[in-house]
Amino acid sequence: MAFIRKTVSIFMILFGLIGIIASSAAFYYLDNYQFSPTLKDPTQLTDSIDEIFTATSITMEDASLSAKNAGTSLRSAKEGLSNAGKTTLTIQDSLKTTTSSLSSASSMLAETSSLFNLLNISYTKQISQNFNTVSTEIASTSSSLNKVSSQFGTLSENLETTAVNLESNAKDMEKLGQDLSQVSVKLNTLSFKFNAITNQDYTPYLVKAQLFGKIFLVYLAILHLMFFFTGIFLFSKD
Repeated sequence: MAFIRKTVSIFMILFGLIGIIASSAAFYYLDNYQFSPTLKDPTQLTDSIDEIFTATSITMEDASLSAKNAGTSLRSAKEGLSNAGKTTLTIQDSLKTTTSSLSSASSMLAETSSLFNLLNISYTKQISQNFNTVSTEIASTSSSLNKVSSQFGTLSENLETTAVNLESNAKDMEKLGQDLSQVSVKLNTLSFKFNAITNQDYTPYLVKAQLFGKIFLVYLAILHLMFFFTGIFLFSKD
């Protein structure tokens, strides 16, 4: 029984002694620790992060303006194509009218040629042939104009379709520009808050933490001192 008591007392003495030495060393180090004044200034890392925020914000703002300008350009192109589509429709209508007139003229010349043929006179036959030739050329021209008119109609439809697509793209680009602008504003706000945090003087908080650490170390030293004296008491007891 005495052996166990002495063993426990020796353990308590050693534990208390080690705790007292460690607490004293930590207290001495903490008491003599000087906080660096550079804590009040932004570090190189802080400057780098701030530069990244600023550069990204500027890039987002430029991208926002580019997107908005692209949207405006697309909208202008849409207006131009829409007007071109309307113009081609007008040309198509004019060609249809011209084609109809030429077809009528061709029919009239063909009828006139038939009348001259009925007279059966030499010079009237020549006139009939001339009228017939002109009628054929007019009919051919009318057919060509009809094809061109159809092509203008197709072109007008394609231009209108492209204009609608450009309108949709313009809206998307403008929406993208607005989103990028909002991101730029948020980055500026984040950069401002980050600078406010990094430029804050944390020395008072560190001093308070240092004081708390010293009190805690004194408490640990007293606690280990109690272990030390208790061990001595048990060891010296008969």
